[in-house]
Amino acid sequence: DRETNQLHVRVLEVAKGDAASPDEVLTPLKGSAQSYVFTSREPLLLNSFRDERFASEAFEHLDAKGLKAGCWVPLISEERVLGTLMVASREESAFTRKDLEVLSHLANQVAIAIDNMVAVGKFKRLSEKLGEENQRLVQEVRVLQEDLTTEYGFDEIMGRSLGLKRVLMHVETVA
Repeated sequence: DRETNQLHVRVLEVAKGDAASPDEVLTPLKGSAQSYVFTSREPLLLNSFRDERFASEAFEHLDAKGLKAGCWVPLISEERVLGTLMVASREESAFTRKDLEVLSHLANQVAIAIDNMVAVGKFKRLSEKLGEENQRLVQEVRVLQEDLTTEYGFDEIMGRSLGLKRVLMHVETVA
């Protein structure tokens, strides 16, 4: 969030036998593991959340869930950082460099999916806007046709001319 200088953290917790329970937490842009990964574009493995490089309050939401270790990777698509992906464990030193590598590959696929989802949303909004503009133009053509036929007696001039009627139909189709 550029206005508050914080990152939105969406937490999806799944423990054995539990259903997923999503949360949203705001963390400071500076001093947190996710901000480091977001700005540096580098993955991060912490075997313990007691790391002097990061503010202890940046881990409060994780500590509250009993989490003790984590891996963070950037979500990068087309050279833009979209966010970060993090996996955590209730055990210290639960992850290896290999786990971080696998998570990085997964993050690449997630970033592409997010980018596609955003593109589809933009396309839908543009399509709706185009449809609204089309409806406005069709209505405008109808009003103009009514004005021409009633005010100026255009219907008498045009008579039953199929050629002119086709032209007006094409104008309406284009609009």
